[in-house]
Amino acid sequence: MGKPVANVERVVPKSVVWVGSSKENLKAFPEPVQKGVGYGLWFAQIGSKHPHAKVLRGFGGAGVVEIIEHWEGNTYRAVYTVKFGGLCLCAALLPEEVEARSADAIGRRRIDQVAAPAC
Repeated sequence: MGKPVANVERVVPKSVVWVGSSKENLKAFPEPVQKGVGYGLWFAQIGSKHPHAKVLRGFGGAGVVEIIEHWEGNTYRAVYTVKFGGLCLCAALLPEEVEARSADAIGRRRIDQVAAPAC
């Protein structure tokens, strides 16, 4: 018999709220990308951050986080925040086909378009 694990807290995952067409967009992504984004959102649901997720600047400390997945030469982005009373709010899922140096600017512009009505 192994040793019992001491002082383990049960974590209740936060609910994911899908904004606009974000869930449908995720379903349109290739399966490996869906799994990667889902894994990143799981980290958010349990109050953590996936090691490859990054906090986006320019949102006034709103805690907007981006998950980036690469698959077969394409880049896919998922943007979420957890600053809405115990919910993990998934605001945008975007396929990107742009150069790396301009991807942040284009992604941020699209995020502003999608996230603004939800706030």
